[in-house]
Amino acid sequence: MRNVNLIVNCTPVGMYPEVNMTPLEEVNMINTDCVVDIIYNPEETVLMKNIRKRNVKSCKWSYNAYISGNKNQKKYGMMKKI
Repeated sequence: MRNVNLIVNCTPVGMYPEVNMTPLEEVNMINTDCVVDIIYNPEETVLMKNIRKRNVKSCKWSYNAYISGNKNQKKYGMMKKI
C-alpha cells in the first residue's frame, strides 16, 4: 500500500522518553494527504517533523484534549481514582 488518504499515529512510538523514535521512517514514507499524531509529549514528534518537510497536511492531538478526556472520564465515573 503506497497511496493512502490519512495516517494516524496512535502508538506510543516517539513518545517521551523515546523521542527519537518514529513509527514511519523517512525511507518508508508513503504518499498520503494528511497525518494525525496522537502523541502529546513531545509537542512535535520525529514523525511530524518528517511529514512537515514533505509539505503534507498534519495535525497534532492536543494535550488539552487529553486533559479534557480525563476530566470527563472522572466526571462520568469511567476512571478509577488512584
